[in-house]
Amino acid sequence: MKKRIIAFCFALLACSTVFTAGISTVSAMPNALYYSGAADLSEITECRGEGKVIAVIDTELNTEHEMFSAIDDKKVRYTKDDISKIISSPDFNGSSDVDSVYVNSKIPYAFCYTYDDPNIGGQEFLYHGTHVSGIAAGNRTEYEGIGISGAAPDAQIIFMSVGTRGTGE
Repeated sequence: MKKRIIAFCFALLACSTVFTAGISTVSAMPNALYYSGAADLSEITECRGEGKVIAVIDTELNTEHEMFSAIDDKKVRYTKDDISKIISSPDFNGSSDVDSVYVNSKIPYAFCYTYDDPNIGGQEFLYHGTHVSGIAAGNRTEYEGIGISGAAPDAQIIFMSVGTRGTGE
């Protein structure tokens, strides 16, 4: 499975290098904004990720979360038509049904590589992939009266789900 995901990164994202982490750590949710600095980064730097794509490989993604609502189609790197062309390639490993993998302009591709399934949602207690994606590229929203966003709120997210549903493994 790892080889399929790395091949996908090279094919779709035009990566020159892919690194895999040797360890994983789960941070405490209430401290995430403070430690990451993501809430203010795009405002301070004026770099919002427009036209960029961030790939997230994790357990699940809640695509219904307000941080992942559609963004301006004119400012994206990949449209639904682009994804359709890419996934119809004979070299592509994953679903070739664009309607099942294209969520919206914010998440142009989402697929579960563990189960060969476009269902990337997890159970309510599994939030790690949603958390990571929100820090990386979540749209601007409010949390307990504080304006927050990901580091690159105008970037798109390519989400590849791995792990076992229901356990977070």
